[in-house]
Amino acid sequence: TCVFRSYTVQRALDPGRWALPSATKTELRLAQATRLRLHRAQCEVGVQMGKVLRPAANPLPDTGLSYAGYHQITTLEVVAPPGVAARLGIWNLLQLPQPGTMLVPTRSPTTPQKVFGDFAAGELAAAGQGVRWKMTPPGPDSKIALKAGVVTGRAGHLRETEIPGIFDLVVREFQVGAEGDYVDALWDPPHERGWAFQACCVRNGAECFNELEYHAPAAALAAGKTFSRDESHVWAFRGPEPEVRKAAASLLGACAG
Repeated sequence: TCVFRSYTVQRALDPGRWALPSATKTELRLAQATRLRLHRAQCEVGVQMGKVLRPAANPLPDTGLSYAGYHQITTLEVVAPPGVAARLGIWNLLQLPQPGTMLVPTRSPTTPQKVFGDFAAGELAAAGQGVRWKMTPPGPDSKIALKAGVVTGRAGHLRETEIPGIFDLVVREFQVGAEGDYVDALWDPPHERGWAFQACCVRNGAECFNELEYHAPAAALAAGKTFSRDESHVWAFRGPEPEVRKAAASLLGACAG
């Protein structure tokens, strides 16, 4: 049985039991304390998580495009039993409508690691400027991963809306560094580290969508680091195709061309 068919996010984490310590017109604060099962270490650890959400300024204010955006701060503190060398990392994802094209600028030519699934001819393209993935149904569910040393800290998703000629662009800017302890591991190869970015195309089932996902360096108890903090920005634009494509090129570089 494929592990991806039975895998689920722990309900203690998602949806979890989030509290709302404070909310204003310009800031929303969320918090929760829970326990998580570490499958590789075969133990439980306590975690305290926090999220701060604020409006994000438009990085392209003169385009005339419709815009919405937010700035997110996520914190993670780990409490584990004595002697447990736990390493936990923050990860964030955006669930986006199909069909669409994932645009991932890279620092150098790279070949994405296939996590699962298959790709039709011309669907996934990697060049010196980055990775372009046409994420459209039908086909198998598929996922790719890229390492921290090659991604730039930005990725985007471009799609035509239900209104002919009107396009959406969603861009996420996130912190990344090749020196970070990126502990999220793939099932194959299981012991290799450093995967900072992933994208997933879910084409089958009750819900079909595309995912833009990134990971932050871990809080590692063995190294005495029990606290992790991550920041990102999400910028979303809508408007006529030529203007949206110009915005994509401005924010994501040549891979958006």
